[in-house]
Amino acid sequence: MTNELKNFAPWILRVALAETGGGILILLGGLGKTTLFDVATRVGAVLNVPVILGAIWMIHWGRWNFVPTETHPMGGMEFQVTLLSIMLFFMLVGNGNHSRQFS
Repeated sequence: MTNELKNFAPWILRVALAETGGGILILLGGLGKTTLFDVATRVGAVLNVPVILGAIWMIHWGRWNFVPTETHPMGGMEFQVTLLSIMLFFMLVGNGNHSRQFS
């Protein structure tokens, strides 16, 4: 392992755990209707937001369209911004079972 990769190894592990753990919490949050499941959805979204922001900033910034190009082989940030919007929605609303009912 190179020295540069050794410097990033702790961050790579943190990002992987945040994304995986956040995804699992969002999935588990959709399985129930209690406050615990609602909190799991919100925490999962909170864990995923910095990961998505990092992907947008480090890889996809500078191109909106999702089509890969020579300068942006991973495509643009359109899909990642959509994922970010979904995560922000989950942070605010949770799994929807305990949202306020306005009539």
